[in-house]
Amino acid sequence: MGINLSAERQVEETKNIIATLEQYKRENYDLVVVVIPGRGTTYADIKQKAELVCGLLTQCIKEQTLSRGIREQLLSNLLLKVNSKLNGTNHKISSATHIVLDHPMFMGADVTHPSPDQRHIPSVVGVAASHDLDGASYNMQYRLQQSTKEEIDDMQSISRHHLKVYFQRQKCYPNHIIYYRDGVSDGQFQKVEQFELGAIRAVCKELRFSPKITCIIVVKRHHTRFFPIIKTTDSFNNVLPGTVVDQKIVHPNETQFFMVSHQSIQGTAKPTRYNVIVDDAKFTMDQLQQMTNNLCYMFPRCNRAVSYPAPAYLAHLVAARGRVYIEGPPLKRSLPEEYKRRLINENFMNNTPMFFV
Repeated sequence: MGINLSAERQVEETKNIIATLEQYKRENYDLVVVVIPGRGTTYADIKQKAELVCGLLTQCIKEQTLSRGIREQLLSNLLLKVNSKLNGTNHKISSATHIVLDHPMFMGADVTHPSPDQRHIPSVVGVAASHDLDGASYNMQYRLQQSTKEEIDDMQSISRHHLKVYFQRQKCYPNHIIYYRDGVSDGQFQKVEQFELGAIRAVCKELRFSPKITCIIVVKRHHTRFFPIIKTTDSFNNVLPGTVVDQKIVHPNETQFFMVSHQSIQGTAKPTRYNVIVDDAKFTMDQLQQMTNNLCYMFPRCNRAVSYPAPAYLAHLVAARGRVYIEGPPLKRSLPEEYKRRLINENFMNNTPMFFV
């Protein structure tokens, strides 16, 4: 596959962005690379116009990044994102460590909240769900909801969309739904099970199938750290990537484990804590840990393991993109109305579902 490049076009004012993007759309460009200034609302303006109005794939690069020169690492990171956006697959799990599941769907969910002094701004829900058998390709849904509310209000609608996309791609519904939920405190586990998993089950019942659901809570806010007993070659004296602790320091009455899946570039590696609150599939602890570790290698932006599984990481990107869509003038209508004014171009989302990476 080759890449055809056109001459650059310079846009002096953001009000001219939409006309330029529409011109590229008419000329059937697959991707537009946009060099943006380091400050201001240009990024939000471009993403709003390109994704909500024109239905055009864009890749933004900061001007100051380019001013430092085109380095190999920059090109590598850029191409990982571009390949994903153009429906390419960056990573697959080796068959040697793969946990074989019958038609799985991996879901990740996160809710981002405004700062305490911005309670007039809504919280943004992000949910990503895989639609292939490898957990490499995802689609997204975002929603706006009441500020500071953690449990996801519109989970039925979100799940219905994801399941229909999965059916369109696979010609069947998933037999397993593995749901990684990020950002909830210990006291909110019951609400996640009652409202969010309850919503997923209700939609499955509506669609007349009964998948096995496993829900794993991803907890990053804690003070637990691990250090090796024997000196390692790691300059920061970190434990090896893939280290798991599931005894002694875990909750005695819960299915819980800690994992350091990544190699820290600087400082002490922070483990992620996982609480399994529902497991219809009755996975063994080893299977849960291996599957979770595998998914830490599936984040499309990176060629190494990240600190928590790709579905949850992607959900964070979805929520961040939703927040980009509400940048600008204050929201004056009800949140459902404001969301409807910011619906993503349907053909664009169907044709390039990984646009948000």
